[in-house]
Order: sequence, then C-alpha cells, then structure tokens
Amino acid sequence: MKIRKVTIHNINSLRLQETIRFDDPPLSQAGLFAITGDTGAGKTTILDAITLALYGKVHRNKQVLEVMSYGAVESLAEVEFEVQGEVYRSKWNIWRAHRREDGNILGPERELSRWNPRKGAFEIIAEKIRDADTMVEEVTGLDYDRFCRSVMLSQGDFAAFLKASERDRSDLLERITGTEVYTRISIAAYERHKLEQQRLAGLEKQLEALEVMGEEAAAALKQELKENKSAAEAERQALDQVRRQLAWLQKTEELSLQRRN
Repeated sequence: MKIRKVTIHNINSLRLQETIRFDDPPLSQAGLFAITGDTGAGKTTILDAITLALYGKVHRNKQVLEVMSYGAVESLAEVEFEVQGEVYRSKWNIWRAHRREDGNILGPERELSRWNPRKGAFEIIAEKIRDADTMVEEVTGLDYDRFCRSVMLSQGDFAAFLKASERDRSDLLERITGTEVYTRISIAAYERHKLEQQRLAGLEKQLEALEVMGEEAAAALKQELKENKSAAEAERQALDQVRRQLAWLQKTEELSLQRRN
C-alpha cells in the first residue's frame, strides 16, 4: 500500500483545506522526510486524517465527532492510495445541520472509489460505512489495528518504545507491530524441523541395519525415506523464511533507533 495524496479540511487545529501530494516532487523523491512543528501545529492531525479517511477512526482515544475544527461547519478527510497498481480514493466527512455553526453534527459519510483509467475518473465501489470498512480491508489487506501497528506508530507507543529497557524493547516491539506471530511460527517451524530430522535419522539407521529385504519392501522404505527428506527440506525452508523475516524486523528496529539517535 502506497499513500499518494492526503486532503484535509477543517480537522482539529488545521482549519483550512489543503492537499499533501506524496507522488509529486519533492516528497516523491525523498526516501525519508519528517513532519515537524510546534505543539498544536497539526502534525498528528495529518495522521488522524489518514485513519479517518481509511477507517473512520482516530488513533488517539478521541471521538471522531470531536475532530471538527472550532467554528467550522464541515470536516473532510480524503486519502488517495495505490495497491498493486490500482489507485483508490477513500473519503470521510461530517457536517453541521444547515451548515450553521450551531447546527447538530451530522454524519459521518464514507466513500471508497477506484480509478478507471479508461474513463479517466474515479468510480464509487462503496458508499456505506460498513461496506467501505470491508472494502478497505479487502483492498489493503489491513484492518484498522494492523494498519496502526504496521504503518503508523502512535506517539504514545513510540515514546514507550524509546524509554523501554533493552530487555523489554523486543517484547514491546512485538506487541506494537504484531510480530509475535513470527516468533510463534519460528518456534513451531524449528520444532517440526527437529522432529523430522530425528525421524529421518531413525529411518536411515533402519535402512543400514537391513541385510536382506524384498524389492517391494525396499521400495516402500525408500519411498518413505524420500517423503521424509522432502518434509524435512520443506520445514527447513519454512524456518529459513521465518528467520529472514525476523532479521528484517530486527534491521528495521536498528534503523529506527539510528534515526532517533
């Protein structure tokens, strides 16, 4: 999933309508950039707009109806993103009745559209809250919790990570990113590989101890040995894959710490 554009209109302290394009220079040419500014300037509001547009939620224990800027009569968050060559646009908005400052807050409305290159326009594929939630998860492969753990790290979780001891940091990183599943897979793959290796060694000893055996029995035993070798190799490959994934996560953690130091 690649975010191409974010549009913000009257959300929290950002009482304006602005579009941030990540697919245009200079952001499109930057491997890494920082969102900086004074407290209350609206840094986290940009992240709020992304989760609002995609999932209709705010990752700060805040009610979504509270995000409308003071004195505004409408709020909108819109994200354009790309997944496997397909471009989508997800939208969220609320408004005050009769567009009056004292009107009751209405909504929210949700909408998910997909770009049709032949028509040169976005086509709506979901415009109900539940349908939009389902389609966003299907398209991105991420539900709200996974998105927040893998794409966007909240300030509270990041501060806890920086202050954690070296012993606790690994467990905290697993809890934040959801990588505990890789640890369980790694342990299970290792145990299964060990078991298959033991079975293979036992069969090889049995084969060596046999002096005379019929062709049919020998063929059956060889077939069993071949199958166990295949199973052991498959488990070894699975274990190697999990080890590569864990190494990638550890490297990501090191790079993250290097950027902060």
